[in-house]
Amino acid sequence: MTESDKEIAGKPNRSAAGLFYGIGLPGLILCNFSTALIAALGTGIERELHISHTLLGVIQGIFFVGNAFGSVVFTSFVKKRGIKGAGLVSVALLVLGNLLSAVPLFFPIVVGRAAMGLAVSGLVLFASSVAVHAFPGRQSALLNLIHALLAGASMMGMLTIVPLADLM
Repeated sequence: MTESDKEIAGKPNRSAAGLFYGIGLPGLILCNFSTALIAALGTGIERELHISHTLLGVIQGIFFVGNAFGSVVFTSFVKKRGIKGAGLVSVALLVLGNLLSAVPLFFPIVVGRAAMGLAVSGLVLFASSVAVHAFPGRQSALLNLIHALLAGASMMGMLTIVPLADLM
């Protein structure tokens, strides 16, 4: 555990709360909104890239492979580099994944989806760890909030993106 992580692990502090509200929650919302975006735009992606529905499923499945792999990678990463480092790497993967997913080519989209899956794993670990240390008396409520945000962001992504895709 690094010195900065020991600071977070101590008493509840504003620094940990700032990390939770400033990086953890917005990152989770963006990750899941992006996940819903790919699902909602599936027909357009199939048409533009001239791929089958099965390959579109593979693109979406790569996200979940990245997510599963990320849980193992980030657990090891946190032990070596600390939770703040995991948060920083997760946000970088989030940005990289979104940028690559916007390229209208098959391979960059696949790499972008894998990066997004890794980012979600890292951000869930980051937000959960910081929330537990920032608000020790409200741990269960905040962990439930994180899971509600995951579901809510996915739902809002589907509700907003599908009508927008129909307009295009």
